[in-house]
Formats: sequence, C-alpha cells, structure tokens
Amino acid sequence: MPLYRLLDRLFPNSLTAKLVFVAFVGIHVPLIATLAGLALRSAGAPAGTGLVAVLVGATLAGTLATLVALRAVLRPLYRIESALARFEADGTPTDLPQGHRDQLGRLMRRCNELTRHMGQRIAEKTVEAETDPLTGVLNRRGFDRRLRGQGEGAVVLLDLDGFKAVNDRIGHAAGDRLLCAVARQLAAALRQGDVLARLGGDEFAVWLPGAGQAEARAVAGRLRAAVAALPQDSGTPVTLSGGVAVTRPGQTLAETLETADRALRRAKIGDRIGPAPGIAATQTPTCRD
Repeated sequence: MPLYRLLDRLFPNSLTAKLVFVAFVGIHVPLIATLAGLALRSAGAPAGTGLVAVLVGATLAGTLATLVALRAVLRPLYRIESALARFEADGTPTDLPQGHRDQLGRLMRRCNELTRHMGQRIAEKTVEAETDPLTGVLNRRGFDRRLRGQGEGAVVLLDLDGFKAVNDRIGHAAGDRLLCAVARQLAAALRQGDVLARLGGDEFAVWLPGAGQAEARAVAGRLRAAVAALPQDSGTPVTLSGGVAVTRPGQTLAETLETADRALRRAKIGDRIGPAPGIAATQTPTCRD
C-alpha cells in the first residue's frame, strides 16, 4: 500500500480526495505532454514523431497509469477482503494497518474490531457447546473434537453403579452433586494430557494418549479407587464399573468407544477383575479376558 500511504499524508481524512487527485493527474497527462511538446517545438527542438503521436501516447500512458494508481490506492479494500475470507475459513483474525483516518482507514479499524470480537464470541460459544453444563468437563462433542488425529492410545469408559437407585434414594439434586464430585475426583486423578468427558447420564470417558492395555487398566483402577473414597450422602460407597479398549490401526474413535462399551457391559454383568463392580478390558471385538 505505498501509494495509499503516500496520498494519506496529503489527504489523511478523505478517500474521495485521494481518488480525485489520482484521476485529475491521470486525465491531465495528455494535456501536460502536449504543452511540453509545443514548448519544445517553439524552442527549436526536433518535431519528433509529431504532436498527434505525443498526444495519443500520452493519453494511453495516462490512462494506464491512472488505472494502476487507482488499484494501488484501493489496495486496503483487497486487504480487507482477504482478511475477512481468512476469518471465514479458519476463524483467524488478521491485524490490518491502523492509524489511517479516511473511510478505508476506519473500515480497516472496524474490520479488526469485528473479527476480534467475533473470534472471542466463537471461542466462547465453542467452549459452551463442548462443555457439560453440570460437571464442567467436556461433553461428547468436545471429546470427539479433542481426539481428532490423536493417534494411538486407550479409552476408558466408566459408569456409576446403581445410579438410578441413588437418585431414587437421595434425590436428583443430591445425584447431581454426586456426579459433580465424581467428575472432580476423576479429573484430579488423571495425568496431564489425559482427556475426561461426561458422555451423558452417569457415564464418563477418559482418553489416555499413548497408553497400552496394561497401563489403561492400571489408570482405570486408580480412578475407581479415587471415586470410592468419596463420602456419600446416603452412607453407601460410590462404585464404578469400567471398560477399557486400546486403539487399533485404522480404527475410528467411534469404533474404539464401541469396543470399550462392550467391555463395560461385561464388567456390569460379572466378568470382573477384583471385587464387584470392576473393570473389563478388550483390544479387539472378539477378545475376552
């Protein structure tokens, strides 16, 4: 935007003045060239290609120079269009030049303000859409997004045992408090980089990046122990059943979750490790402990 910045020094508050100046100079190039040619002829200079050729050449040159200059003056419009297209594509705000006071300068400033504001709103709405409103951990949508392209690892599905009976015995408000307490205990017991989500109801999911089956089972046991240490309003210990699945090459997240869910159902019906309820693990749909 060199020409725009140069003209901004002459006409800082008006885009119209910049455009009029460029058009005025371009339109008068033929006249200036003609007057120069007449002055040279009167001074005895060679006629050259003639006055008509000078006039035609100057007209063409002036027209081309005017079009190029107008495009250069309007360069901020192209920068604004590019910034908005980038923001639309990936939500990345672009800082356009600041400090210009004409219409294009104000437009660039407002474009910066708009994209920053919209970027903040989009980020807030994304967090809101991907967060479980009760427990504050990720929901299924957020869990899916966080795990895109994660590579190898393990999924642990955890389900509170007899939660419906707990709700019936101590009430839904106390049941909600229990879910929040369970989410806090799980989050506190996880490692940095692990991902926790509430998939719905009393079911939680944990992603353990890079973990194999033995490590995932050990983590699941640690999570069960952490939750079992919670005090209960009814005096009944809180217990979890768990299902573990390790990712396979080419396997999708949905397939890994389905495998873990099968393992969880096995743990619920008695295929347990340790005292009931327990943890069942599987690495392929046909594998059993």
